[in-house]
Amino acid sequence: MFNLYRLAGNALKAGEIALDTIGKNIANSTSSSYHKEKAILSASEGKLISEGYIGNGAHYNRLTRIQDELMSEKMRYANSSFYYAFEKNKKIKFLDYFFSENNKFLEGEINNVFDDLEFISQEPFNEIYKESAFLNFKSLNNHFNFIGKEIKDLENNIYNEIKLNISDINSLTSQLSSINKEILKSKNEKISLDLLDKRDQLLSEISKKIGISVNFNEKSTVNVALENGFFLVDKDQSNDLKIKKYFENDFSLFYENSKKEFIQIDSDSIQNGEIGGLISFYNKEIPIIKEKINFIIFSLAKRFNEVNKSGYDSNKSIGQDIFSYSSFKNKLGLENKGNLEIHDINTKDNNHPAIYELFFQSNKWFITKKSEGKTTEIPYQSLDENSINKIIFDKINLHINGSPEDGDRIQIRHLLDVSEDIKLNLISGKEIAHSSKNENTNNNENSLKLANIQNEKIINNETFTENYAKFISYVGETANNIQSIENNQKIIFDNIVSNYENKIGVNLDEEYVQIEFYRQYYHANAQIIKVASTLFDSLLNVVRK
Repeated sequence: MFNLYRLAGNALKAGEIALDTIGKNIANSTSSSYHKEKAILSASEGKLISEGYIGNGAHYNRLTRIQDELMSEKMRYANSSFYYAFEKNKKIKFLDYFFSENNKFLEGEINNVFDDLEFISQEPFNEIYKESAFLNFKSLNNHFNFIGKEIKDLENNIYNEIKLNISDINSLTSQLSSINKEILKSKNEKISLDLLDKRDQLLSEISKKIGISVNFNEKSTVNVALENGFFLVDKDQSNDLKIKKYFENDFSLFYENSKKEFIQIDSDSIQNGEIGGLISFYNKEIPIIKEKINFIIFSLAKRFNEVNKSGYDSNKSIGQDIFSYSSFKNKLGLENKGNLEIHDINTKDNNHPAIYELFFQSNKWFITKKSEGKTTEIPYQSLDENSINKIIFDKINLHINGSPEDGDRIQIRHLLDVSEDIKLNLISGKEIAHSSKNENTNNNENSLKLANIQNEKIINNETFTENYAKFISYVGETANNIQSIENNQKIIFDNIVSNYENKIGVNLDEEYVQIEFYRQYYHANAQIIKVASTLFDSLLNVVRK
């Protein structure tokens, strides 16, 4: 009889814990970071007597957390892959929209310039036409500057986003190392399941930011490494990422190891997560787009200058450059130790946009060229015997003053900033060289040449209009390709998320079934108590008699 009370009491206590667990599951059913929990009940040890075996019912054994490490790994990888494509798509969408919307304005401005030049060819003395052409040249120049500014602003925004992501990653890994520390202080059987939920949520947030590999240790702590093997979290230690600028418009990533040493990270090795998408877009898509648009603007401006300088203006003076621009933009390394400076740089035959980076080590230069999305090593020759101050590479002559020291750097940007820096060189429309001879100001031959530039194949055997249309098409195709990649990654991501949540998430229907089960469970144990009470009452009645 008393065993019945004990049996039912133990069972009711176990059932209460199970119901509390179900209630917790239901309360957290909308939380993406929550893992379903389950109370494990076991049969209590019985007692063997002469009449047989007496059972002691059920008791609470432990609380378990539903998890699947293989599926979690797939989830993290899908997370990183999707947000890599997502970030790239956001940026290319901006450029695609920007160039598509501005195309009609630029097309209108260039047409206005050529229309005015044709009017000038018909009436060379008409100063109104010349002034109109001057104003339209000015408007065209402003539009070129606007294009350059927008791309530069985008570069700056991406750089700031990369810095913010690095800060977020360092904060998340620091939190994760603290979680590991708390877990290490716990006894295995007393590790808070909420702590494990926080651990897995941090892993999910880190994988959104950057591609990682995760190793689970025996005590439920985790080691987290970049895809190149550098450890971000090693038990209760976290190692930070750093960003460092060698030039104003360029940066490198570094990993700070446990010895506080900084190791440079190959940016190409970061191929996943938001930061991977941002770095890839900054290092690949933007440079190619800048190369193309700046080469288009450079080619048009160069041709206008050539033709205008071949004629004479209203003052019978030989024509001057219509546009002024710098073919080279040179930067010295921010951490240079030597006293070097660039004395002169020029080229006659190299009209291809590129970035050249010169690194000085062991009394010689190491030169890399970045162009068309590729990085290649470039040899150089000394113009003076064994000289490191006068060199030629890739048809570029470079004269340096001063003495470089090991580790010093130079960056040479060739034809990559024309849109940003180009200026209108004309003061008024009178400087438009309409005549081919200085003795006859009524001559219109040079204005005809200026107007005919619209029909000349000045860019890769294409007219300005044809090549610019091809450029717009290139940006659109790039946007479509990246959009397609994001769409595919979204399908994979959503599918894995669905499977993941079905595995470890809370299914309300299942929880309500469990509630009904324990309702009947409670009812059954209440009946046992009722039977025990009836037996007890019967025993008391017998004693009273």
